[in-house]
Amino acid sequence: MCNMDLRTVLETSPEAHEKVTSVSLRRVEWSLFYSLDGTKTLLDFAHRYRLKEVEILTIGQSLLDLGLAAESRISIQTFLSTQGLTDKSDEKITIQTYVSEESVGIQPNSKAKDELIPVDLEWTEPKQVTPQDALVKKMDLKAVITYILESTKNPLAVYTIFLKVPPHLLKRCGIKTLPTSSKSPSLFISDTELQSAIMNAVLEKIGVRLPPYIWH
Repeated sequence: MCNMDLRTVLETSPEAHEKVTSVSLRRVEWSLFYSLDGTKTLLDFAHRYRLKEVEILTIGQSLLDLGLAAESRISIQTFLSTQGLTDKSDEKITIQTYVSEESVGIQPNSKAKDELIPVDLEWTEPKQVTPQDALVKKMDLKAVITYILESTKNPLAVYTIFLKVPPHLLKRCGIKTLPTSSKSPSLFISDTELQSAIMNAVLEKIGVRLPPYIWH
């Protein structure tokens, strides 16, 4: 067992892609899991998600126990930067940093923190197609997900990419979960703003453009 403190740096474990579809976590735990990059300390995450020290330590230990995370081997520079356990409330940051932190931050009293959400996702019906939608080239969402899986060979990539897509765009199109199962029906997206968001997320996270065959 890892003897953790607030200076502990975690990264996703090599077995995480095999385990991630068989566990359920609270939303804040999923958020932290997908933010693990082997450079940030638990204290960094405590500030980012506005959690108490005991809460972040509990979450970190839970991810370790489930085999989703492992203690990271870090450079001497990273180690030295983790030694200053100071309050960041007075730290001066750019507006870009503030907005990025606020967009993923979860309030400590948020009810969503205590909800369990499964990763074994099922499909939900999209919004009804309007006559205007018929004039727009449609994106096959299932084909997009299949392409991501074939390109990366990593199931985690799908979730990492769609975390970059604004939730309100998915909700607006009636998409509550992703069609990751081979039994899921195809879904055609005609919302151009959502199409752009998905294309940009794929390009940003795995550095490729979507192929022509995902369009209809």
